Amino acid sequence: MDLDTVTDELYALPRDEFIAVRDERARQARADGDRELATEIGRLRKPSTAAWLANLLAREQPGEINGLVELGEALRRAHSELDGDALRRLSGQRHELVAELAGQARQLGRSAGRQVSESVSRELEDTFTAALGNPDAARVLAAGRLSSGLQPGASDEWGWPSGGGSQQHGSDPGVQQRGSEPRTRQRDQKQRDQLRRDLDAARRAASDAEASLRDAADSLSRAERNEDAANQTVTERRAELAAAEHAAGEAADERAAARRNHEAADRQARQSQQRVDDLERSRDD
Repeated sequence: MDLDTVTDELYALPRDEFIAVRDERARQARADGDRELATEIGRLRKPSTAAWLANLLAREQPGEINGLVELGEALRRAHSELDGDALRRLSGQRHELVAELAGQARQLGRSAGRQVSESVSRELEDTFTAALGNPDAARVLAAGRLSSGLQPGASDEWGWPSGGGSQQHGSDPGVQQRGSEPRTRQRDQKQRDQLRRDLDAARRAASDAEASLRDAADSLSRAERNEDAANQTVTERRAELAAAEHAAGEAADERAAARRNHEAADRQARQSQQRVDDLERSRDD
């Protein structure tokens, strides 16, 4: 058993089974003497509903996610080549594909008996948009191991606002470059550099938050196990108390019966002695 195998198993499970199986695998690793693996397994987070649906789509329909990855590559290539026509065409495909994938994920959820809320639908769309704009995000999605939905940054890697298309205010990207191409390229490079710095900072913050959340989840898991153990102890003590009360009741009944027998025997003894005394007096007379 290794972390990669367990991770793949857990994120392929129905969402409601995640915690129980995760804790069981952690116990198995601990029983095998691998405490480090047990700790790593215990830190794996139960996926959000949107993440679970995205994982389900990636695992059951990998070709759809491959199409998303290919479109993202085409968009980045068109942007680097300053191909305005391609950017406009691919932008339309981008919105259509995001909506289509979100719809397919919702359908998978309904087929699995899940109600998909509007907020979950928006999180799905954000996840697919983020995967389009960033190859690292796309790889995480394609692996089917998301624990939470992906969030687009302030802008995609090709420089578009996350909620918009390839153009702003109806202008043509190709026309914008004419007459000021070197200056524009320099500005675009600065923007991309800043975006990468922002992305790195956001990833570090997300990593720190993820670590804090894993620690909190680990603490919660321990607290839940302690609570279960305490409840089990209470149940056992109550059973022992009930058994003791039953035994005490039986002992009290036995004592009462013994007392009655003693009293009856005492009466019988007195009566017998009285009979002896009467007979002796009769003989003396």
